[in-house]
Amino acid sequence: MAAPPPPSDPSPLLVSRRALLRGATALGVLGTVGGLGLVACGDDDESGSSETGTTGGEAGGDLVLVSMLPEGTAAAGSLVRVPLGLGDVNGTLVRDAPARLTFSIEDVDGNEVVSGLEVPRHDAGLPRAYFPVEHTIDAPGFYTARSELDGTPLDAAFQVVDPGEVAIPQPGDDIPALTTPTPADPAGVDPICTAEPQCPLHEVELTSVLGTQPVALLISTPAFCQTAICGPVLDLFVAAREEFPDVAFIHAEVYASAAEVEADGLQAPLAPVVDELGFAFEPDLLLIGADGTLARRLDVIYDEVELRDGLSSLTA
Repeated sequence: MAAPPPPSDPSPLLVSRRALLRGATALGVLGTVGGLGLVACGDDDESGSSETGTTGGEAGGDLVLVSMLPEGTAAAGSLVRVPLGLGDVNGTLVRDAPARLTFSIEDVDGNEVVSGLEVPRHDAGLPRAYFPVEHTIDAPGFYTARSELDGTPLDAAFQVVDPGEVAIPQPGDDIPALTTPTPADPAGVDPICTAEPQCPLHEVELTSVLGTQPVALLISTPAFCQTAICGPVLDLFVAAREEFPDVAFIHAEVYASAAEVEADGLQAPLAPVVDELGFAFEPDLLLIGADGTLARRLDVIYDEVELRDGLSSLTA
């Protein structure tokens, strides 16, 4: 018989964009309605009509620990990256956070997998802070990240699955030769960029560089984002390309048609590259080696520090 879930709610940490009821309204940078987290799009404090699910653990005073790990993306036997934020009791991420937190990870039976993980706050270039907890976890199952703030416990649950259950590319996988939209060939995507003004990262098409040089592929949609971070991470991405001239920087939109998103919401068709790669959340950054294999994914959120470290690893 399967072990019972941990005390913290192990419900999906990121709900599929197609699971949201049409017409829901975002309540801020990170809020919850009926247990389903809703997040504003684009820049800080703007409203939108998209969502992300969150798992909050025990309250630490007036704060909870909020997990931003997408469901079904953490594979057993690999390095698991769990972005965690501090939120108020409604799940709204706070602006101020301590310089670092110390974490432990426990399995569903309360056995400690690792302890003493000191994680610095990450917020360089972002409107909100987060803490990327990373550790290789060998077995599938439900786990709990634990910390404390001013002596008050904090925890948040997350799930690790069998590698065969992860539908999106994992480190070491070959990235398929997929067409990304360019001005010359929009590949059925209109517009090819929803940033205002359009970003300059659509001139290079993925298949023309895949397997010949390192590639950084960002999947995000500033106008119709699932998180409050698509706009800021795209800005960081654009700014980084001058520092890494040997890397091909490509931005790909999530939806095939902005008009259909405005008409049909989250039921609108996805852009071909997103559909083929199987992403049900955004933003996501794929760091691809010169051999065409995925070196690393940065899911949902990254700051200047994580971005620079990831890009540096491609060119080392």
